[in-house]
Amino acid sequence: MSCPTCGKHRDAPYRVYDKRGKVTQGCVDDYHTGHLITHSESSYWHNRPEAKKIRASLKAMLKGGKK
Repeated sequence: MSCPTCGKHRDAPYRVYDKRGKVTQGCVDDYHTGHLITHSESSYWHNRPEAKKIRASLKAMLKGGKK
């Protein structure tokens, strides 16, 4: 099974890194939650406040709630 958003494995979501190793874009689908190496650049990206807000918004929309 793979992520419905990025098509990648649970512990290896789509990521684009800059020259210094910082994530500049990537998947924040809830599918990856709990499957990333803790204290990694990938997990920091996934757990940013903006990413959590995106997941909450999508969850609310899927339940028929407000954005």
